[in-house]
Amino acid sequence: MKKIILTILAILISTNVTFAISEKIPIKIAPLEPISTAYDETEVGDKVPFLILNDVYKNGKIFIKKGTTMYGTVDFVKENGWFGDNAEVEFKVFRVRNIYGKLTTFKSELFIDGFNTLKFYNPAWKRFFNYCSLIFRGNEVDVNPNISDPVFNIWYKE
Repeated sequence: MKKIILTILAILISTNVTFAISEKIPIKIAPLEPISTAYDETEVGDKVPFLILNDVYKNGKIFIKKGTTMYGTVDFVKENGWFGDNAEVEFKVFRVRNIYGKLTTFKSELFIDGFNTLKFYNPAWKRFFNYCSLIFRGNEVDVNPNISDPVFNIWYKE
């Protein structure tokens, strides 16, 4: 048994087996419409437009230009609950037309939590009152590109 294992190891080492590791490329995106769980504005299946903020390269050539509109499909929505149970919105699929005009699908998870929107995407005066209200009720997801400049990362796997 030991001879068989040693023989297999010797064959693997002599053939110089390598495993390819695919690189993940970040794509910076910003929503063009509000993403909000307040008043049931964002629901599962909604297609939300995002603006791509950086050029995306594939094999050293530009693949998607900066300024292109990408659409994300809402995959999961959880309403806020009591005692700090924050709302959540999740995207798993994004679609965009590349520079060749073909529809490209990205499977990358974007998770937006009510607490993160409270910390990063609301004006400072609103944060104080929202922190106080967390004692009683979780925060809604409320990302409004007209009020703040939210930027998210999704990942493109080459």
